[in-house]
Order: sequence, then structure tokens, then C-alpha cells
Amino acid sequence: MNDLIERKPFRVKLNKMVKAIRTNIVMGTWKAGDYLPSEQTLAKQYELSNLTVRKGLEALVAEGYIQKIPRVGNQVTQTFKNRAVHIKFGYYADLEQSVGLSSLIDEFQRRNPHIRIEASPIRIQQGSSYADTITELLQQEKLDLVTMNTSDYRLMADQSLLPTFSAQPVNNAIPRPIRQPFLHGETPYAAPFIYSPVLLCYNKAHFRQAGLPTPDSGWTWDELLEQAAKLNVQGERYGFYFYPLSDNRWPIFLLQNGFRLDRSSREALAASVERIVEAMRVCKELFNRPDTFPAYLSDSEVTPEWLFAHGKISMIMTTYFHLNRLLQTDVEYDVAPLPYIREPMTLLLAIGLVVNDRSQAKFDAQLFVDFLQSPEAQAIIRRETLSIPAARMAVDMGSEASPMLNRPANYAMYRDIIPTFRIHSDMNVTSEELQRILNASRLFWANLEDESTLTERLMHVLA
Repeated sequence: MNDLIERKPFRVKLNKMVKAIRTNIVMGTWKAGDYLPSEQTLAKQYELSNLTVRKGLEALVAEGYIQKIPRVGNQVTQTFKNRAVHIKFGYYADLEQSVGLSSLIDEFQRRNPHIRIEASPIRIQQGSSYADTITELLQQEKLDLVTMNTSDYRLMADQSLLPTFSAQPVNNAIPRPIRQPFLHGETPYAAPFIYSPVLLCYNKAHFRQAGLPTPDSGWTWDELLEQAAKLNVQGERYGFYFYPLSDNRWPIFLLQNGFRLDRSSREALAASVERIVEAMRVCKELFNRPDTFPAYLSDSEVTPEWLFAHGKISMIMTTYFHLNRLLQTDVEYDVAPLPYIREPMTLLLAIGLVVNDRSQAKFDAQLFVDFLQSPEAQAIIRRETLSIPAARMAVDMGSEASPMLNRPANYAMYRDIIPTFRIHSDMNVTSEELQRILNASRLFWANLEDESTLTERLMHVLA
């Protein structure tokens, strides 16, 4: 990993140079027959050695963008747009709905007719994970480009698998808090595409029928439980639900209770464990309210939105990604910040784009990444979906969003709660340690162990 960090400066500069040359050719700034600046000029401009510049130009020759004419220079080819390039793109299955992926691919291919995007959803084998599946596909060079959320990225970082990816250039059009989850040191290995905080979604008609005030930023979890009990209708609907085992849901309670793992001493560890136990006590109270929270109702994150759309749940913990499942419904709903324990906090989730460093077409794959981060592509996402585009400009579009969407009135709420955004690494735990906390807590949630036993177990597994 130290070697990877040492290689970072020249790799980033080299990628910047190659990207700039390729973009200038594709956009017509340099036309067929034009000569590029000399190798010495490029070396000075991008602070690279002549040898490194030569390697970058050789890659562009291999891609068909330029041809090297001995003792003359590097010339843009006549036929670079006639070559056929195929990019194998793997993505999360629900991304088609979340960002309108087909429209984005069609627009890119219209602009770049020599590049064909072969897109397919990633199929995960039983007993495997998304991270395991794409690691194998990337190593076998069966993928040039793949989507990756913050949880999977963190898991791969914990397993020292980031060298599988090409380092990404820093995109200052994307706010640093959105780039932060994909940084390793100061180097991003995934390009942020869309993001969302975890939030509360509620059925406005249910609240109106029950004569209750709608959720606001001042709610605690106790207040949510109180209102959820009043919203419950026996045999018809429950007041509140989310998928309990999701790593993008239950850890929020740890964050809100001020948990950050400290193993500097046994006393510090004990204080950290106390914060965990307090948070898990809140979870237990939620999960053990049969009149409010339905037990074992789903086995994935997608089910709560289906139940909500069919009027079976009055409030759910969800994301802007998953709100897209409500686009074609007539359910009357809105969103609010999550209730809190000690202080308001929520998880920031993002989906990034990862280029396979072994790919023979990685420069063209990077061109697709650059397009998906472009103002044009991000504006399409903002206009046609409920997902939040990563680029600052697209987020600020406001009135240009399609009026045909079933968009919540408080859609722009996420702007007000940006100071409450946190990421998993703020807890100073690895993915494996978070799983240990979950495994220990499930016995406590099921009333099979008491708080003292949970404390002892956590002290053991986190020591």
C-alpha cells in the first residue's frame, strides 16, 4: 500500500494529461491531421518526465487517437472515430430506475459513436457479496467499469483491494463531503455519481387521518415511537419500519449516540462499549414494539418502500435512491430528517464509478466516467429522477426538475441537513468490527441476552 501511495503523484498527473489530450481530440479542439504539442512541452505542462509523457502517448497510439510520425511528432489520426471500442460496464440492478441509466448511455453513445457501452447488472451468487463478485470480475478483466456504493468501497478498502482500481482525478465540481467516502488518504479511487442521506419518509394522508402533526427536525426516537403507535391500525398497517440488518440503517443509532471506537486503554474501550449498548437499547425498544414495528417482515432493503407504497407502513427509514420506487405511484408522501438520540446525525451514502486498472480500455472507460459526472449527465439525473446528483450545479437546478415526478414537497430538505452527514469511518471501525457489533447485538434485540452480557461480549470481540 505504501508503494501505491508513492506512485500516486505521477499516476494522477499522467491520467490528467491523457484525459486532456483525449478530450481535446474527441471534442474537436484538435482535429484529424493536427499535431500535439511536443513531448518536452507536455512534460513541462504536466510536471512529468519525458519518459512518462512518452508512455501516455503510447497508450493514445494504442487506442487509435494519434499516430507517431518519426522525427516529426504525434498526429491526430483520421480514423480514430471509426474504431470500435467496447466498454463492459457492471452496475447495481436498481440503478436503471435510480438514474435512468439507459438514457445516460444513449446520450453518451450519441456523442461518442465509436464507443459501445455493454451494460449489465451484477448478479450476486448466494453466499457471496457484491464486493467479492466484482473483485473476481475485475481481476479476470471481465469488467472495465463498475458502480460501487460507499459500503462496498469501505469493505474493499479494509481488504486492501483498492489497487484494483484506477486513481480518479479530483473533481472540484463535486463538494468535498460527497467525495470524502471515496478517498484513500487524499486519493479518490471512485468517482462520485449520486448520493443520499438516510432520511424519514412518511405518508401524509395517514397523519392527516390520525390528526397528528407531521415529523420535523426536532423529533427524538421516543417521539417517533409515540406517534407510530397512534398511526398503527390493527390488521391494516404499522406505524414505522426499516430493514433492521442493513449496514446503512442500524449503525445510524451508534453515530447518533456519539460512538467512536477507542482502544487506547481498557477504560476507553469500556466507554466506547457503553455508547454501543445505549444505542442498541434504543434499537431494541423499536424492534420489540409489536403494535408499531413489524418483526421479520422483509429480508432486504427494498421491501419497506413496497410496503409503504401499498399503505402498509406509515413511516419508513429510506434514501433518495429508494424514493424512485414511488415515482409511478399516487401515494401522498413527504420526507423529514431522522429522529435522533443525543444529536441529529444521519449516514451519507453515495454511489461511485470505478475503473478497472487492468482494463485494456480504461481510458475510454474513464471518458464514460467523465461524461456521467458532467453537467449534462448530472442534469438529466436531476430532471428525471429523485436521486441527488453529485455535481453541485445539477443539485442547484431547482425549477428545471420535471414537474411530472411524484416529488415530495420537502425534496430539498437534504440541503439543510448537510452538517448532520456522517460516514461509517467516523466510527473508527472496520467492516468486520461492525459485523461483530451486529452479531452481538442481535441476541440482545431478541431478548436472549441482557445488557451486562452484551457489554461483556462487546468488550471481548472489540478488544
